[in-house]
Amino acid sequence: MFKHILVPIDDSEPSRRAAEAAIALAHACRASLTALSVILPERAESYVWDTHGRRSSDVGAAMDICLDGVQQAADAAGVPCTCRRSQAGEPWDAIVQAAHTYDCDLIVMGTHARGGLARVLLGSQAQSVLSHTNTPVLVCPP
Repeated sequence: MFKHILVPIDDSEPSRRAAEAAIALAHACRASLTALSVILPERAESYVWDTHGRRSSDVGAAMDICLDGVQQAADAAGVPCTCRRSQAGEPWDAIVQAAHTYDCDLIVMGTHARGGLARVLLGSQAQSVLSHTNTPVLVCPP
């Protein structure tokens, strides 16, 4: 079945649900997992909320907290996991490139399902990943 699963993670509930699904699937398939956090250059200086509800200007630290959560959950499930950060112009591009670079045979990602009518079901990032990769994609709905 699958040997190496990529799960893009951010500070959203849909990506946390996708990470849970990816960990469960990796455990069932005895696959390894790569968790990827993509930091947008324009967001690198913006404010985000940390996991304690405090406002933080350190997006990198906030993303590390997200990745640490995935690492801990994967460790608890006995799933080999590697966490990576990427800074890219478009998240979908970083996801597609990471799947290729790390030889992943499945991408599991959440979707916010917001945007225009064409994006109601999938969301813009998921739709873009699907449009630009040959790697199978499992989209976890909101």
